[in-house]
Amino acid sequence: MPNLSERREDIPRLFVQLVEEASIRYKRPAPTLPGAVLSRISAREWPGNVRELRNAADRFALGLDLDIGGAKAGEGRTPFGSVGDL
Repeated sequence: MPNLSERREDIPRLFVQLVEEASIRYKRPAPTLPGAVLSRISAREWPGNVRELRNAADRFALGLDLDIGGAKAGEGRTPFGSVGDL
């Protein structure tokens, strides 16, 4: 599987999916994802690859800081809609 740095265009959709999976796992409502957060997620280097992205999605689903400029859950909407729309 290629590194996330080689598949930047897939990062926003993957993050949306991972956030929704985390929301189900933690039995919490799925937060909305602002475009600014998705832009920061896409621009960030992910040396830990999908594991690190999944951890960030878990934090976001729990309403915790992502350490990417203070982005937290509930700050907007995702342009991708729900996982069912992907």
